Order: sequence, then structure tokens, then C-alpha cells
Amino acid sequence: MKPAGTPVFNFSHKICQAVRKGDTTWGYRFELLCSAPGVDPIVAVPLIAALPEVGQRFRREVAARGGGAPFNHDSGQRRVQRGIWGGRAKLRTTLYMPTLVAIRFNPAIHTHGEQLLHRGKPKMVA
Repeated sequence: MKPAGTPVFNFSHKICQAVRKGDTTWGYRFELLCSAPGVDPIVAVPLIAALPEVGQRFRREVAARGGGAPFNHDSGQRRVQRGIWGGRAKLRTTLYMPTLVAIRFNPAIHTHGEQLLHRGKPKMVA
């Protein structure tokens, strides 16, 4: 987390205070995120601070804004490998480690990752 005084840290602190006071808007998003396996308050608060649209947008929009949706660089006959170059880089780095934990310990996600590897996808994609 960034040092005190930076906008993201201040916003995270305000979210924590709002959740403790019973604010329905932030509390709903916080509870929604914490209900997912492997997401705890340490992950949920920075996620809400970096992506306040959680719970209001469609999942594909959230994935694109978070930098997790693949984008193409195709032009005419040229077709190149897709990449996740768009979105918010800080959010993408925040979610990297919880994603690795989910792949390792969540059986459904682990199985899906293994299927992707058997289909020839690179390990960072799976």
C-alpha cells in the first residue's frame, strides 16, 4: 500500500471508515468482494479504491478497466498475440498475487487453468 497522504491511501482509509460505520454503498461492494473465495479485506479495500465501479458495471467492462481483458493488435491480414495492455496498471498488480493463490488452491479455477495449459496457452495466460 502507498504511504499515507497519497490519494489511493486516503481513499482506502475512507472506505474502511465507511464500511465500519455501516455505509450501504461501500458496505455492499465490500461484502460482495469478500464473499468471493480467496478475497479478504486486505484485497477488497484496495480493489474498491482502485476500481469503484465494482458492483455497478458488467463483468467484461470491469475486466477491461482493470486491465484483465485481452485486447488485439490486428490490422488487415496481420493477426498478433492478444495482450492485457489496457486498463489500470495498479489494479492489475494488486490482483496478481490473489490470482496466483486462487489458481493454486481453488479447485474449479485450478482445473480451468490446467485445461488452458493442455490447449497450449502460455502459463501466464492460464
